[in-house]
Amino acid sequence: MDGSQVRKAGGRRRTLLAGLDPHTTTLVMLLQTWVDESGLTLDAIAKAFTSEHFGGRRAPRRSAIGERLRGSALDRDFVTALIEVCTPDEQAQARRLKEALAVWRQIEEARTLPVGASPGLAHDLLVRNQQHTIDAQNKLMQAQEALLLSNQALSQSNQLVLMLVHMLNHLNEKYLELLREADNLEQAPSDPKLQESVQHRLETALDLLRKAREEKTRAETEQLEALRLKDVALRRAEALQRELDHFRGTSVADSAVTAEVPERWTIGPTSQDAELADIANALAKATALNDKNEQLTQDVREDLGLDPAPGSGAPSRLSVTASDNLDNPLTATSAASRRPTDHQRRPEQAAQELATTAAIFGQTPTGFFMFDSSLRLQRVNEAFAIGVGLPAEHLLNLAPQDIFKAGDGDRLLLALRTVLSNGDPIDLRLTKPQLAGLASRGSEIWVVSLYRISDAKGLTIGVAGQVQDVTSRHLAEREAAGVRRSLALLNEASTHIGSTLNLETTAEELLDVIVPQFCDVATVDLYTALFGDDSGSVPGPIGPSNDSGELHRVAVSSVVGSVFSAMGTQYGRDRAEVGSTLCYPPRSPHARALRTGRSVVPQPGPDPLLRSTLVVPLVARDQVLGLVQLSRAIGSEPFDAREVAIAEELVARAAVCVDNARLYRREHERALILQRSLLPPGNPAASGLEIARRYLPSNNNTEVGGDWFDVIPLPGSRTALVIGDVMGRGLRATVAMGQLRTVVRTLAMLDLAPKLVLQALDETVCNLADDGSLDGAEVYLATCIYAVYDADTQQCTFASAGHLPPVLRDPNGQTLVLDVPPGLPLGIGGYAYEEVAATLPSGSVLALYTDGLVESRERHLDEGLRAFREVLAHGPSQLDQLCDEVIVELSSYYGEDDVALLMVRIRS
Repeated sequence: MDGSQVRKAGGRRRTLLAGLDPHTTTLVMLLQTWVDESGLTLDAIAKAFTSEHFGGRRAPRRSAIGERLRGSALDRDFVTALIEVCTPDEQAQARRLKEALAVWRQIEEARTLPVGASPGLAHDLLVRNQQHTIDAQNKLMQAQEALLLSNQALSQSNQLVLMLVHMLNHLNEKYLELLREADNLEQAPSDPKLQESVQHRLETALDLLRKAREEKTRAETEQLEALRLKDVALRRAEALQRELDHFRGTSVADSAVTAEVPERWTIGPTSQDAELADIANALAKATALNDKNEQLTQDVREDLGLDPAPGSGAPSRLSVTASDNLDNPLTATSAASRRPTDHQRRPEQAAQELATTAAIFGQTPTGFFMFDSSLRLQRVNEAFAIGVGLPAEHLLNLAPQDIFKAGDGDRLLLALRTVLSNGDPIDLRLTKPQLAGLASRGSEIWVVSLYRISDAKGLTIGVAGQVQDVTSRHLAEREAAGVRRSLALLNEASTHIGSTLNLETTAEELLDVIVPQFCDVATVDLYTALFGDDSGSVPGPIGPSNDSGELHRVAVSSVVGSVFSAMGTQYGRDRAEVGSTLCYPPRSPHARALRTGRSVVPQPGPDPLLRSTLVVPLVARDQVLGLVQLSRAIGSEPFDAREVAIAEELVARAAVCVDNARLYRREHERALILQRSLLPPGNPAASGLEIARRYLPSNNNTEVGGDWFDVIPLPGSRTALVIGDVMGRGLRATVAMGQLRTVVRTLAMLDLAPKLVLQALDETVCNLADDGSLDGAEVYLATCIYAVYDADTQQCTFASAGHLPPVLRDPNGQTLVLDVPPGLPLGIGGYAYEEVAATLPSGSVLALYTDGLVESRERHLDEGLRAFREVLAHGPSQLDQLCDEVIVELSSYYGEDDVALLMVRIRS
């Protein structure tokens, strides 16, 4: 556990007691972190504790465990028992136990102060202990930084040595070529100027050869020094790590120093002078890299506090100049220039360099290999042979497909051909081969770097490659990618699920999120009771009896063709479709999930297309609402522990949305029942009138409104026609509507004029709002039309309180909007309403309506009124059919609000 984990653990849901010493604080943070990583609750830990953990004493209960995890009354038995319960892996358990006991010993040492020691002495000891810890941490970070630098120096030295070996081989070949040319000129007399030019080239090549050997010696010296410094830094870091055992795993930030990788040295076909000039320039670069490498190792020595290496004085500086002009021959000078004159020893020196190259190739810890131009393996080093699992001699003349598995072998062959043809280096990832059948840790990943190699004349020899094992980095990248996908899935669920208050839509939204991003097949089953008349009734809270009950399949999604076993074909194919009902057997995994409220991973079923299944119950507010079944097809990875946790989180979010939809459905249905109970039943009868009415609640999942209508018989063959709309929504609007309807019927029985009825109704609304009977924040205004029709005179008197005007269709089919003074809505107070009378001919149709019929967000009121009059003018003669025609034709105008329609035909 590193320092960042300790700090993170301190910010979790448990807090620490004030006044704890640093060692106790460290131990408590460690214990809290391990508990959080295990996922166990305090109740689970209390159940797992036994008296055997505490030497026969009674195990602590939940509250005592919580207090100890905050640092109160810690003891060694509790620490040991907690680690055993929270760490099922034996190796991890032993490591954590060692770590915790190390901190416990520090706690005991801090407690063991001299008898009679003053508080000041205890404070001084504590301060010195803290300072010692800080110093040790700083030393550890310095040692780790030195280890990083030494690794960089070693890598740079290895590559530099290889480059110089390649350069020496080429120089040896060039020197032998010039030597043969000089011998030929001596045997056959020729131009003296040509002989002098060849002699200059020979001396220049010899000088460059000597300098290259010197630089190679320097590079090998720095290579050995880097190895020694790496060993010193590693041993020092391990010693400091043991001293700070409870901070094990602390990582040092990546150093800003970046190893400079020398460029690959190649010589193309050119003239001898230009060739020697290229070699001189490359040797100058190697000298500069050697200087940087010496400075890097010196920095490591300073970080480790070591003395300079024996014999490390100022590095010899080479000054190399080159020219391809014969009048100014190539020269290479040094502070200690020396030219051997014995030409007879030069072939032996070339052979020695070739032997050195072979030694470097064989001793490099990184895997190397070389394919010839026919793409057959010609040379490997020991590291590559060990990685493959076969002796080096058994790998010779093998093709890529003979070493790597089929897919990787084909990819490597294609890459080799590409590098061989165009010369561009290529890096690719391959799975580590296991030719000898050795035990493998799993899919180990190699990164292979390929580059083309040529001889001294620039002719292509083949393709060489370097191998690096990146398995740990690959696993870390894959884990990080999985975490990113999980977070993206949860984010999508937060924005996509729960957009409506509809049970079926919410279930479909859940499946849209998880299929196919998370699984291949998914179903959602909800208890049938959620869809009944009383949708608030569910089987009950989580418990032993909650494993039965009929479920309704509301959603199915699959990217696998006809996988019916995942949808319930074990209980009948006809039950697997949307809209079917299921009842799982009591001992089935589905019933266990419903009973316990916990996820269940059933054994693979008989379907050959499915590999893994997960059953997750829908639980919200301690109520089991149903279950979600997720399945993955053959070829997919089975559900692991992290994915089970992700699935539970997704389903939990959906469960809250399903429960909200359930509660809304219950309230909505109750409000509708109440509202319809307050409206007049059937088509009421009236003298001289044929009456038809329609009421439609809104269909956009909003709450019910306060629209109402009424037909009230009056003395003297008269009839009162009333229609109104209470502003606001929900139960309050419905209750207000019922109160206003009752008041209107009472006032109508007093045989008052329409305008007087509205004035009295206006005062009543104001009084109801003042005494709190109506909630002024939501329901405080209403519109209404009160009309009284006299069958003897066929005259109708209208009074309006802010309502839409009536529409009249005469016997000829012409429509007219009656000019009724609109007035102010009820609830304003102090307004004198007007009334107007109109004679209605026999056979005419009078229509009273609310704004929900002709107005919506997409369509203006005037447009809706024109459409309403058009339907009335051309509608059927039967009044009921005319009502239905109006509702059907104007369906695009309404839906956002309740609709009330009252139509009467005048009869003589």
